[in-house]
Amino acid sequence: MSYPSSVTGCTTLPFIAHSEYNNTGKTLRVYQTTDCSSWFYYFPTNDIHSFLSFDARSFQLVD
Repeated sequence: MSYPSSVTGCTTLPFIAHSEYNNTGKTLRVYQTTDCSSWFYYFPTNDIHSFLSFDARSFQLVD
């Protein structure tokens, strides 16, 4: 699934994700909750990563 880099705030995913490709100019945080309130993994710009033991349910782009 692809989202524009102009997304602001917390975005709930329509499914559980186990990988990401951050093709934005911002840091990506992926959370286990749907409201971005849990602990998170963060990924820098132009990163591709899998996280098989982590169920990502939402994300947020931060500067």
